[in-house]
Amino acid sequence: MIQKQIRSAGILIFRRDKNKIEYLLLKHSAKGNHWGPPKGKLNPGESKMDAAFREVKEEAGLTLINCSNFKCVDEYKFIKKDNEYSKKVFYFLGEVKNPKIVLSPEHLNYSWNSIEEAIKKLNGQSLISVYNRAHRFLSKKIKNKRKLIFASYPKCGRTWVTMILGRIIQKRYGFSENEVLCLEKMSSEIMDLPKISVTHEDDPHLKTADNLSRDKSKYSKDSVILLVRDPRDVIVSFYFHESKRKERYNGSLSEFLFEKKGGFDNIINYFNIWAENKEIIPSFLLVRYEDVMKDGFKEISRILKFMDIGNILPEDILEALEFSSFANMQKMEKENRFGLNRLSPGNIDNLDTYKTRRGVVGGYGDYLTPKEVSALNKKMKDLSSYFGYI
Repeated sequence: MIQKQIRSAGILIFRRDKNKIEYLLLKHSAKGNHWGPPKGKLNPGESKMDAAFREVKEEAGLTLINCSNFKCVDEYKFIKKDNEYSKKVFYFLGEVKNPKIVLSPEHLNYSWNSIEEAIKKLNGQSLISVYNRAHRFLSKKIKNKRKLIFASYPKCGRTWVTMILGRIIQKRYGFSENEVLCLEKMSSEIMDLPKISVTHEDDPHLKTADNLSRDKSKYSKDSVILLVRDPRDVIVSFYFHESKRKERYNGSLSEFLFEKKGGFDNIINYFNIWAENKEIIPSFLLVRYEDVMKDGFKEISRILKFMDIGNILPEDILEALEFSSFANMQKMEKENRFGLNRLSPGNIDNLDTYKTRRGVVGGYGDYLTPKEVSALNKKMKDLSSYFGYI
């Protein structure tokens, strides 16, 4: 009896609805009631991963698959026409979003199954063991999903950076364009992304400088991205936001600079508190608005690396930067493209009421008197040198 070796590869495809996991099984037309994952033989010179993706595309019509770092091998032997075969199948684990299944002619049907339903349909104890192992892996990842806090003071460019990152994630994982600003929602639905919380942490603009929370130890086990901007630009932008866009401040810019709540001292104090706390947060990344403006590709690549988001092509980053350009964001805001208050003007005919009002570095000098600039520069000396603004 001649022993022959077969090497195959496939992907255990799953989808999620909140924390409910369902696995895709295909019914093979030539094998009666045989159900299994998409898989097939490796072609000469083909890598295991390439073969797995090819088979999934050929058998189920799926291409947008997010593969985790799970790998497993199913080994078994069988006899066919007096030959003994030793088969080794390399399995990966892949998540799909809004899948549209297109079956190959060799398959009769497909079904989405809970792990219990899948085990009842699968043939062979070794393959059942593979699925049980994969399910334990996924359950642990859901339970231990890491958290990422994306914090900023208002008017530091949060919506802009959110759109850049959201565009990359939206395209990479197959979300709709309308979800591009829904970073929290998208991250909660993708297993390998951290659970992102986008926040004006502590709502510092609603407090006096002395009432800001000075203790950030509650984030010591999380990852934190702190987005900052030159406080002089922040205060001017925030004034227009409050007085023109939201129409909830009636005073002058000169008065707004030194307000007890939301004034310049709040910004300085808020930034300094984070500088004091950064050492107790092992996973901490500072991002400056000005650096993203200067070299968006470099800074977004740095953020993606920090978030541990791999397999993003350079052209995907460039496309996201173009999509999130000031001109395009202002155009989308004018059109109310996403139907969201966070990116819609107060008055469509008044640019001062737009979220995307101006978007420049150092523009505060166009609105402040020399005396006001001098007063703010004096206060800037109290800002930690960690931020690089003094």
